[in-house]
Amino acid sequence: MIWLRRGRCSREREIVAQLLEDGQDPAEVAAVALKLARAEEKQRPIAPLKAVAEFSAPVTGQALKRPDRRKGRGRESACHEKGMVRLLLSSGRTDGVRISHVVGTLSHYADIPGRSLGKISIQKQHTLVDVPEKFVGRVLGKGASYRIGNKIVTVQRA
Repeated sequence: MIWLRRGRCSREREIVAQLLEDGQDPAEVAAVALKLARAEEKQRPIAPLKAVAEFSAPVTGQALKRPDRRKGRGRESACHEKGMVRLLLSSGRTDGVRISHVVGTLSHYADIPGRSLGKISIQKQHTLVDVPEKFVGRVLGKGASYRIGNKIVTVQRA
């Protein structure tokens, strides 16, 4: 469904417009497109979509007694991957940010491949993301023009 929001189907949109102009039924055009897209599935039915439920494991007494394994690591836990630069997004878990939102937003607005992004850590009020050094200028060059949902998100070096 992310393809619907990206607007990267201009040639396909022209083909659909021509088909509709030629008098083809819009529902039939959509059905044929789905059939072609599912050709590799050997026509297995599409599983019904289910609502995504939030899951939060209950904190028990045992979980509270667990030692903090991060103690003593110092700066290691804050380091980013080699060849990457850590960036800070001004939106986090309380804003409903998900990993797919971060990948989709950065890849769309900065025009970088989403698979090139490194570690993404969504915190309560902000998000940290590792971006390859060669794309940092492109990401930061967009300024405050990023949006996740209806919220404008600023991006800066962490």
